[in-house]
Amino acid sequence: MVLAGCATTPPAQSTSTPPPECVTTPEYERQPVPDLPMTVTRESAKRFAKTHAEALVWNDKYKSADTGLEVNGDASIVNEIPEGYIVHVSGGMTYYTCENGHLGVADGGFHANYFINDSTALRLNRPTNRTDDPREHNGEPVA
Repeated sequence: MVLAGCATTPPAQSTSTPPPECVTTPEYERQPVPDLPMTVTRESAKRFAKTHAEALVWNDKYKSADTGLEVNGDASIVNEIPEGYIVHVSGGMTYYTCENGHLGVADGGFHANYFINDSTALRLNRPTNRTDDPREHNGEPVA
């Protein structure tokens, strides 16, 4: 006798956090983009790039988020050169919407390369390679 689709143990319980309820929250506000650090070091270059990238993503999505918005990035130095630092930032975002009483969730990722020194910052959105230098690939000035 064969029983198709029967399990001998109950299904595992989910340990993830349940999604927020479909209740709208107060409107989110734009996040300020950071100024170039007065003195650029490895750590300040990473902090600037991470904060800048997260603010851009936040500011792109905050009007769509009714019940929640999360943006998290990570930055790493990929090249330290005499002229400055090449920093790669990658991360993700999730926002929750509430339409007709139903919760909607959207996820996405982001990545960018920055060239940062004491006088300028250039950003290359969605580089082909995490080591691409924004100076050589038409990066846009951001500071």
